[in-house]
Amino acid sequence: MARSGCCSRWCSCGSADIGAYFCGWRFGRVRLRPARVSPAKTWEGVFGVMLLSALVAIAGAAWFLTCRSASVLPCAAGGLLDHR
Repeated sequence: MARSGCCSRWCSCGSADIGAYFCGWRFGRVRLRPARVSPAKTWEGVFGVMLLSALVAIAGAAWFLTCRSASVLPCAAGGLLDHR
């Protein structure tokens, strides 16, 4: 269980960062206030974080519920989490 928890947190943080970057870069128009916090942050980036994180969480939950076997979980990342 610890391995799948670590992988899910890594995927969640990574998807949040990627969603914020690409949505802010592609659709970013309205800046967050105040500008002294971070001048490049936009509200569109915030919505990108929420959208992509939710999609990754739903996909991960669906995958986890269909692949409950402990031997399948480490193999899903191409053997990166298998320390046998």
